[in-house]
Amino acid sequence: MSEAKKLFDEVVSFYRARLNENESSATPMLKEVIARLEGATTLTAPEPRLLGGARHWDRVIENLVRPDQLGLRDALSATAPGFHWMQNPNYNDDLMGPGYMDNYGFIELVGNKAGFYEAEGVRCGLLLLGPGLHYPAHNHAAEEIYHVLSGDQTLWRRAEEDWCTHPAGSTIHHAPWMIHETKTGDQPLLALYCWLGDGSEAKLT
Repeated sequence: MSEAKKLFDEVVSFYRARLNENESSATPMLKEVIARLEGATTLTAPEPRLLGGARHWDRVIENLVRPDQLGLRDALSATAPGFHWMQNPNYNDDLMGPGYMDNYGFIELVGNKAGFYEAEGVRCGLLLLGPGLHYPAHNHAAEEIYHVLSGDQTLWRRAEEDWCTHPAGSTIHHAPWMIHETKTGDQPLLALYCWLGDGSEAKLT
């Protein structure tokens, strides 16, 4: 079994375990995502690519110590050398702030941009933000779920709600076009993300 397949299976298992938690606004989307992932097809593995933000990788992986994260942690560590790190082409330092682009990146496990697998209407991967960053208010057409893996000091805000801290183990759900933003503290953030629907890239609002 390939390292990417092991990681894919761990992500699906992680999602299934979340369904055993309390019902939330994310539950219907998560059920649909799992159903679509069951029909995922394998893509040609992307060429590995590093970005500056990947230097925070070892630090976030070391923080994956919760019992429900251990299988995912091991699969992430094994697959990481093959990751193709990407950035949203709509973003640059002029928009995001000095040094942002050198401390940010994402990889896709599922998606047709540089993913290992493809599933109808699903993008799934990992977002990595270095410490001391503000990901400004943005939105996108897809419905979205974040599962925080590492970065207990990170602040999140949806629409006009107050800023909230969501530690590792938290689930954050965004409806389509919901405006949201994120601030990291002294710790980098690693979050598992999933999109359902239109996969067009996010834009600042």
